Amino acid sequence: MTDFRGHDLRRTAASLMAGGGVPRLTISKILNHVETSITAVYDRHSYDAEKRAALDWWAVKLVAIIENRKGTVLAFSRGA
Repeated sequence: MTDFRGHDLRRTAASLMAGGGVPRLTISKILNHVETSITAVYDRHSYDAEKRAALDWWAVKLVAIIENRKGTVLAFSRGA
């Protein structure tokens, strides 16, 4: 593999989480992106539970990728 950067891992994880149904706001919080919307001024929720659920889902997905298992990871549940 040539021209690999650590940022590629962030992009891949974010893309696969989005494809698995993780809400974009949760992905943004995981990536520690700064929100500039007026809503962000009022929304002081930490999103810790949402981030934990998404990262737990990602851990299962990543293990499935590494072990070359297909069809073993369910789509992310928004209520998770």
